[in-house]
Amino acid sequence: MRRSRLLLFIALWVGIFGQKSWSQSVPIQTTQPVKQIEEFLKRFYYDQTPDQRPLTTDSLRALYPRRAYLLSLFDAKDSRRTTQPSYKQAIDTFVTELSEAEEKPDDLYANVLVETPFRASYRGKTETLTVFWQMTHIGRAQGWRMVGLAAPFLTASTDTSKAPLSGDTTQRASRPLTLSPNTHETSFLEFHQVIKQGHDLRLLLSDSLGQTGVGQAFIEAVRQRELRLIETERVSLFILTQSGWIVRVDEFPRDNENAGWLISDLFGNRSPSRLPPELATLVRIRP
Repeated sequence: MRRSRLLLFIALWVGIFGQKSWSQSVPIQTTQPVKQIEEFLKRFYYDQTPDQRPLTTDSLRALYPRRAYLLSLFDAKDSRRTTQPSYKQAIDTFVTELSEAEEKPDDLYANVLVETPFRASYRGKTETLTVFWQMTHIGRAQGWRMVGLAAPFLTASTDTSKAPLSGDTTQRASRPLTLSPNTHETSFLEFHQVIKQGHDLRLLLSDSLGQTGVGQAFIEAVRQRELRLIETERVSLFILTQSGWIVRVDEFPRDNENAGWLISDLFGNRSPSRLPPELATLVRIRP
């Protein structure tokens, strides 16, 4: 009887001690939902923990190892990670390179492009208008400006009386039109209001986009009240890294910890994925 009690005591003691040691050695959960875009960027650049503590101490960095932390930002349900060896290898290479580089720009949005397809109505027909945005700094102010546009249904106007501004940087600097720097967190709803209110959209386009046929056709369609936005279909981020990789980020609203804003695709010479044509003209992919 005494022997049985002694063995039971030893088993319980070992179990409790072992559980304590295991809990201390295993990193804190790193796959908590990423609720906002800015939160994703701060995790991506290894700037803060899921509970928003700065990742500046060795103890926190030990709890959130760089490589595992970065991997937790990928969509865990992406079947390509198990069915496409080339894509899995691209992820492994990317994670290794970014972890070693410890890349962290001064401005979170310095290397970010945003893609927003809108469901729109043009001359009574439902169409898709896709806009590409970049954060622009003018003095101390900053905001989103259009740098790319995909709208096959638009045709260039022959009316050049109100053509987009060309190289008039003085006028742009004195009265710029950009969308507020946090409108990406609300699916660019401000863009709907800007079009509805009839703002001079020549100032919202970058100089290069304003000189294109599709840019001029877009401005004319808004001016003539022929185009209106119905809804924002999605918001996708494209992050350009210094090593040439391009990361796509989308929102995954689901009920588990690997949810919210996550990496949905990876572009580079070693990845089978290919950039959207309109975006490929705006960036230089990894050689």
